[in-house]
Formats: sequence, structure tokens, C-alpha cells
Amino acid sequence: MIAAAAPAMTGDAMADVTFDQQRADALIQDIGREIVHGSKFAARPWERIVVVAEIADRKRLFGYVYWDGDQWEAATPDGFRALTLFQELQAATQVPGKAPWHRCLVRIDRASGKIDIEFDHDGTRWIPDVADPEGFAKSLR
Repeated sequence: MIAAAAPAMTGDAMADVTFDQQRADALIQDIGREIVHGSKFAARPWERIVVVAEIADRKRLFGYVYWDGDQWEAATPDGFRALTLFQELQAATQVPGKAPWHRCLVRIDRASGKIDIEFDHDGTRWIPDVADPEGFAKSLR
């Protein structure tokens, strides 16, 4: 399912595509496979998975799994492989002369197999709201 999906990339890195698009697309597919085949997602009846990668001074992943309407749960991909793939994606999408992105948002839709991806070069988007975790999780869906 995920291998056939075409990634959709948005954000300011796409304004001037001067990076290895083919390598970036392959990494996005690898990231999608790593996430959906992980133990936190593979056996679940999910509808959508959202993962945020922060690759800056601090390196971390966090995410959510959504199912059956408004139901959701915090869930982060297992192990270090996904984080390593995001670091490789950051390097592959690096535009010469520009700063790399700091955060990356990935949305995977089970029904379509589509992977949507957005980049944040400033590192100011997709910051969890500890005062309203449910509102934040639902806003990412």
C-alpha cells in the first residue's frame, strides 16, 4: 500500500527544487513503510497516522494514530530507524545556500496510501500544546 503512494511535498523547500528529488521521494517511501510496519501501528485499525520529526539541536519524533472518527492516541514510531531516515531526508532535501528544515510533518492516510509531507525551516510549527493536547492532536489530523 505505502510503496505505491506518491508523496506530496509542500513547504518552502519546494519553492526551489534544487535537491535530489528522487532520493527524497525514496526516503519518504521508506519512512512511510517504517512507520506503518512498526509495532505501534501495524496491527491496529488506524485511519491516519501523523508523525512530527524534529531534526535540529534536539532530535526527536512524536506522533498520533487516529481511527474511528475522532478517536486518537499519542504514538511514536519504534526504535531509531525512523529517526535516522528523517535525518537522511533532511540531508537529501537540503537546498544549497539555505538552512535545512527543522521540523517535518508526515501524514499517512490508510485508505488512499497517500503520504503528505510538510517542512518547517524555522522550527516554530507543530509544537505540542501541553494545555490542550487533544486540540493539538486533532489539529494535525
